[in-house]
Amino acid sequence: MVIYGHATTISPQAGYVDFFEYLIGVNSSSVAVWIFFFLSGLLITNSLLAKRSVTIFIVSRFFRICPALFVLIFITSYVLGPLLSRDDLSVYFGNKYTHDYFFRNIRLSQQYFLPGVFTFNPYREVVNGSLWSIPYEIYAYFILLISFFFGILNRWSILVFIFIVGFDFVSPFPVLSLDRGAPLYLLFSFSLGVFFTLWADRLIIDIKKPMILIFGYYVLGGLKIAILMIQVSIFYLVLWLSIQKWFLNFKPKYDLSYGVYLWGFVIAQSLVMFFPDSNIYFHQFFSISISLIFAYFSCILIERPCVRLGFGTGNLISKFFDKLKSRMASL
Repeated sequence: MVIYGHATTISPQAGYVDFFEYLIGVNSSSVAVWIFFFLSGLLITNSLLAKRSVTIFIVSRFFRICPALFVLIFITSYVLGPLLSRDDLSVYFGNKYTHDYFFRNIRLSQQYFLPGVFTFNPYREVVNGSLWSIPYEIYAYFILLISFFFGILNRWSILVFIFIVGFDFVSPFPVLSLDRGAPLYLLFSFSLGVFFTLWADRLIIDIKKPMILIFGYYVLGGLKIAILMIQVSIFYLVLWLSIQKWFLNFKPKYDLSYGVYLWGFVIAQSLVMFFPDSNIYFHQFFSISISLIFAYFSCILIERPCVRLGFGTGNLISKFFDKLKSRMASL
């Protein structure tokens, strides 16, 4: 969905309308990021509550997010960059922005420009626009962890928090986000994932609730609250699908979602650079296909081994701190 939606910006075509933009006025890539953050809130909260360990949580999150991200940034900076750049190699590697791209992005302080790369593409000089959301994912983890550490992660606190975020979005005097842009959408999406986890035993997932919310969205389409209603309806539909037996048959053997998200944008930009006259459907099809291949190798060569390493490392560090605490308590 992210790659499909980004195509309207990366390889625009007159007369083409994104499917979700046509239905609800929101681009497919934005809807995909909402779902990504919602599922993240759902799964990460489950993991935190199951392990109940700050150490394991931090180590596991680091090994899940960072290795594949660092490899992507390194390859983009020092392999793909010089191959795609219109600058000479000496100029490319001598430019401080080349090294800034690597060091800033591994610090999650985004830089999208590499010297001479994609300078004549329709979406000029943006090497990997997907990286913008990763810091917000990390911020969400941090807020969740702090809430757990101080013992305020419970059903009622998340309900109050969602109400505050929702009210801030529709309020004429916003506090959390002055532009009420994407970060607030992502915070709301992640918080709903946490909410569905904490209230799981009280919630009934059926097709009626999202249908009512979708109807309300079209009735209240001119109001700011409508966009929050469509978000909730989409998340309900995701959960409803996830408990359908026929849908579970499509569960893939490999989790390619993160790899596709990391590589999709730079692959799409590269295809536009080499095939500028091809139509948007060509770019969508081959961007998705090639991204799946890159994601497969990212999964089996980087992500899976690092997740296992993170799990083992987290347990070892957690046991060390437990022993340290018991020894200090006995003194």
